[in-house]
Amino acid sequence: MMTPRNAGLTLVEVLVALMVLAIGVAAAAQLQAASLRYSSQAEQLKIATQVAEAEVEWRRQTEVMTGTGLDCATIVPDGFSCEVDVVPCNAVAGTSALTCSLGLVSPIAYKVAVKAAGPRTEPFVLSTVTTGMYVTGLLGDGSVVAPPADTGGETGGGGDGGEPASDGDGGEEGPKPCLEYAGKSGNCKRWAE
Repeated sequence: MMTPRNAGLTLVEVLVALMVLAIGVAAAAQLQAASLRYSSQAEQLKIATQVAEAEVEWRRQTEVMTGTGLDCATIVPDGFSCEVDVVPCNAVAGTSALTCSLGLVSPIAYKVAVKAAGPRTEPFVLSTVTTGMYVTGLLGDGSVVAPPADTGGETGGGGDGGEPASDGDGGEEGPKPCLEYAGKSGNCKRWAE
């Protein structure tokens, strides 16, 4: 006669159940570790973004000092980096585009680009264009300043680096502002109309 099987689990069934449980716990632990790592990176990115936003706002509300690789004027927490480029911009005749270069005269706007990074985050750039009028009242006023020093390039008539060609009717109206300089040579590529 057959006896009924004892109710319960065999040793193999218990071992399989424990192995499935261990795999589940290990996966949950890895998920938790990744979550903590990403949360930490997100917090660092948030702080770096706040630093960059504060610097942009600071540059918008104070006297505009142009240059590249400038140190940030706002508070930068330990382990974070911040540098700023402030470049003057002028409108391109006949279009709605801006050209930005350190050699521009009589700017109508300024491009502010802040490069920030945290201890474990990749550097990023936050940039904006401002008129510089918020506090300082700086705006292109039509004045003409000397172009950057020539580094060996030839100068000549309109468009190649020298003073702009006269208007052709014999009347000299004075030098016109340069809208765009040609690279490191300091020569003017395009003069204002």
